[in-house]
Amino acid sequence: MKNRGFFVYLCRLSFAMLLLVGFGGRPGHAAPATLLFEDHFTGGIPGWTAVQPSGGNYIDGPMLWEYDVLSDAFSEQSNLYTDSATFSVTRIASMLINESVAPSNFTYTARLTAGDDDGFGLIWGFQNQDTFYRAIFGRQSRTGWPFTGWAVDRLNNGQITDLYGAGTSNFVPSFVNRNAIPFDVMVRVTNNLLTLTVIDDPDLAPASYDLVTDQPLPSSLAGKVGFVSWGQSGASPRSFRIQNPALSPTPLTGDPGTILTNWSFLITPRGDGTTNHPTGVEPLWAQGLSANGDRGRMIENSDWTADNVAAATTNFPAPSAVAGNVNWSNYVYTARFISSDNDGFGMLLRFLNETNFYRIAFRNQNSTSGIKRGISIQKNVDLVFDEIFASTSFIPPTAVPIEVNASITGNRLQVIIVSNPDSVAAQGFYFGPFDIAGGTVNNGKIGVFSWAQYNEATQTTSDAGTEVDFVKVQEVAGEGLIVTSPFGTANPPTGLNDFPASTVVTASVDSVVMDAPGVRRVAVGWEGFGSVPASGSSNQVSFTLSTLSLLAWKWRTEYLMTTAVSSGGQVTATVGPWVPQGTNVT
Repeated sequence: MKNRGFFVYLCRLSFAMLLLVGFGGRPGHAAPATLLFEDHFTGGIPGWTAVQPSGGNYIDGPMLWEYDVLSDAFSEQSNLYTDSATFSVTRIASMLINESVAPSNFTYTARLTAGDDDGFGLIWGFQNQDTFYRAIFGRQSRTGWPFTGWAVDRLNNGQITDLYGAGTSNFVPSFVNRNAIPFDVMVRVTNNLLTLTVIDDPDLAPASYDLVTDQPLPSSLAGKVGFVSWGQSGASPRSFRIQNPALSPTPLTGDPGTILTNWSFLITPRGDGTTNHPTGVEPLWAQGLSANGDRGRMIENSDWTADNVAAATTNFPAPSAVAGNVNWSNYVYTARFISSDNDGFGMLLRFLNETNFYRIAFRNQNSTSGIKRGISIQKNVDLVFDEIFASTSFIPPTAVPIEVNASITGNRLQVIIVSNPDSVAAQGFYFGPFDIAGGTVNNGKIGVFSWAQYNEATQTTSDAGTEVDFVKVQEVAGEGLIVTSPFGTANPPTGLNDFPASTVVTASVDSVVMDAPGVRRVAVGWEGFGSVPASGSSNQVSFTLSTLSLLAWKWRTEYLMTTAVSSGGQVTATVGPWVPQGTNVT
């Protein structure tokens, strides 16, 4: 294994980062790799917008609304709340709002299931972050909002009015939700009269509660509908689930069921063919919305854990998502991960079925049970698990992206990892080549997995567990070279290039690029992995390509310095020299 920082900070260098890989073509000639599959997980939750009202004294978080495709459920798990854990004076809370505008007479229904005991519920008549109606449900013992039991309140330009339920003088306690027991909620408004009905445990032991019946509301109800969450996280189901929302006569906008349709989901078994599935915990695969809009990632943050024991370092079961074509054989698979926890995640290669695949696993936590710390590579052939490689020379960081590039050609596997790839502090790691012996898997899909992932106590940047920023699969036939350069014209071109093995590659890039008037970029060298020499200071390098490889062209930004000298009433202007960015000029 080789490890070195492959970017150098020099007068605020603006440079190219780069990466990877393995392919074929005629001797001496590069061909672009064939794109087989790509997913960037964009689109968030179709039809819905996350709202974190301004002005709140927010604690915990950050806000992350999710739609889980396995349970067809909405949730918000970040524990985001305002003011204090005892109660909220301002009643400011995060919301998820649908784009449809309900008319003044409407019916809005949903099934709610609480895992945590704080507050969550339904929104209607939404005009903006300060004007809406809300029905909220909680079971933690409280004397303030979000109360114990249920409550209906109205915010009008930020002014709070308690209408029905807890918080009103004539409130008689009735319905209180129970952990993991679903309840159906119906909000019906006719001629400005509200009816709020709950049916508890509707499938097994239905009990109906007429919480509000034809009671007046202070103003028009026309507006959008949605959900609210305050202080919800943890337990099982994690935080809460809101399922089957429906609005009539105007239907809800968007279909969240259209996300992640390229993927299939399963739990890969251990060596005895079972998953040792923990009771009451289900994997959660989602897309989400944060305060900045579309999260742009696939998320798994159920904290699903099984076989966290010493005997399961190789044959652990894991919630997995797979995509692609089972007939794929030789390819380069690239995925970018961001982990909010210190447990296990990684990628699947040549996934033929749940009993035959290769797996690259990562774990930050220093543990001798379950997935090994660092990087480990396993093969599973007919439920016989073997370790191909394990090392702690790379420890995956939390809350920092890593880009994993795996090349599988024949029975040879090579891996390049770039930690913090968009930063000047980026580091590269090369593992392999590994010639897989004994039983092999010759073709299959790609995938990702997540194990015991939710959040890690020493960092509070996210509760998103395992996040996958993008995946990309390209077909290769020989050895591959990825070239990246933010400026100029590179030869071979930027991207993944396919070369016959043992090709002598002479790579180059423009020496100077005029980027704008008075601004130029100067090539100052390269850094590389695999067959590419470690570093150099010119704009050309030659090497024999025999492994998965990385070439990163580096650049320096320079500015044309213009001076003006005045003497005896005469002004003389001078142009030049070119000065590197960050230079102190006197």
